[in-house]
Amino acid sequence: MDDDIRNRVRVRVNGLVVRDQALLMVNLHSPVTNELIWMPPGGGLGFGETLHGALVREIKEETGVTVEAGPLWYLQEVHATGIHAVEFYFFCHYKAGEPVAGVDPEYSKEQQIIRGADFIPFDRLGRSDIFPEYLRNGFAEDLSDPERQKELPGFI
Repeated sequence: MDDDIRNRVRVRVNGLVVRDQALLMVNLHSPVTNELIWMPPGGGLGFGETLHGALVREIKEETGVTVEAGPLWYLQEVHATGIHAVEFYFFCHYKAGEPVAGVDPEYSKEQQIIRGADFIPFDRLGRSDIFPEYLRNGFAEDLSDPERQKELPGFI
């Protein structure tokens, strides 16, 4: 998998899934930072897949949670040594399931990077191991303020 994410541009989708004032997050060993972090579930877009289709699939694979994809909230470009990705963060509507550490089919059993999955309460999103960084300080405010939502990339 390492060769699959290096030295090319990847298109990624990530889900912002809210339940009971908490955000669904995956605990993983980041190939970007080489550290354990928490971030919204998601992954790469396959050829021929829609953004929403890839999003629903990735969330199910990584967490066991079923969602309905909603509007685009954030757009981010990631640059790191050998890594370049464009990431779309979509708000998702929780449908069913309890979070479990899923698998990433791009990695072998021995190389799995997912360590866990859970709903992280909004008041714990300020932790330094939460990524992307803008979720630490702005997500709960964006969620609660319709005027701020109008300024997000997916809102016209």
